[in-house]
Amino acid sequence: MNSFTIKIVAFVLSVFIILIFVSQGYRLLTDKQKSEQAIFYTYSDSIAFKGVFIRNEDIIQYDGQGVLNFVYTDGSKVSKDSIVAEAYSSISQINAISEKSVLNTELYQLNKATNPGISETAQPEFIANEIDNEYIALQKYIQENNTGKISETKTKLLSLMNIYNIITDEESIEVFNQRVNQINSRINELNGIISSPLSTIKTDAPGYFVSYCDGYEDKLNFANINEITEQQINSIVMNPDINESSQNIGKVIDGYTWKAAGIISTDSRCKADSYINIRLNKSSDLLSAKIESVDNYEDNKSRIIISCNQINYDLVQDRVADIEIIIKEQSGIKISRKALNFENGVRGVYVMYGQNIVFKKINVVYEGEDFILSSPDEDSDYVMIYDKIIFEEDEPLGNNST
Repeated sequence: MNSFTIKIVAFVLSVFIILIFVSQGYRLLTDKQKSEQAIFYTYSDSIAFKGVFIRNEDIIQYDGQGVLNFVYTDGSKVSKDSIVAEAYSSISQINAISEKSVLNTELYQLNKATNPGISETAQPEFIANEIDNEYIALQKYIQENNTGKISETKTKLLSLMNIYNIITDEESIEVFNQRVNQINSRINELNGIISSPLSTIKTDAPGYFVSYCDGYEDKLNFANINEITEQQINSIVMNPDINESSQNIGKVIDGYTWKAAGIISTDSRCKADSYINIRLNKSSDLLSAKIESVDNYEDNKSRIIISCNQINYDLVQDRVADIEIIIKEQSGIKISRKALNFENGVRGVYVMYGQNIVFKKINVVYEGEDFILSSPDEDSDYVMIYDKIIFEEDEPLGNNST
């Protein structure tokens, strides 16, 4: 072996030994490191309380025979003398009516999908994007248990999927036509089962229909709302349904305005006649409302009354709801203060990419005691959602975390 070869072997061995020491040192350092995934987070400064709904409500009574089939969904607007329910001789009649309603909805969707004016002009990419949007919305409403929106979104999703299958030739028009014929045949069978109702129930006044009573309809209204006490509010929260009359089968709400009363810890940020945003039952939807009054008690408690001019299916389902008054809300990428660093005077964090550590800038939109929120940015120089942020448990990697 000549001297040149010996030198080459010695060089390779030296590099190998150096790499071993470097990797061991790297491990010793990284053992002290912690990591967290960058997630999207919403910080909410809010005031929460149990709210008792107060509305002007007219009770609908029925003391006749039969099984009731309600014509309108809760929250539907009705006029005076509207037929809101029909009494039938048996539950099988109600089941047949329900099945017929479902089939008519499917029939409408199929006819819409096979309409040449729609199927010949629709673009697959556009329809596919709409399907994705409706699916995301459906997942959201399922998590919120928003039954009204779930049903509506499922219907839209079915219609879009039918159109997509036709314009992409996944299914032929003949398949849809066969289903249309099956539906029409079944509807004809159901028509032979369904008889005329024994009687009908009508409204005495216009308003918004609800198919249940809880027993507070004649006890709570706008006229006596200012007389409600803390004890009464707590009692209703504990017993939100006291309806003992089988004759009370529904009600009509006068107008779309509703109010809610509750007890909160006295807070100077809640002022009478101020306009606020509220959230009900942990829903992601914000509603505009007004603080009607705030009455302070001696034990650092206050009775608050709010009003809102929006009404729908979900807003008439309960007498009591979890209400949040949103004082401030901010969304962004959540980052622990322990991970904050400065590099060349720029504030940011260190992010792990494979075996490499990269410094990324942040765009602070909110600062909390132990975390900050950074606005999402498509620029790769800024921290992004799902980045693996690294930091040492006791102190930051860089110069300063302040």
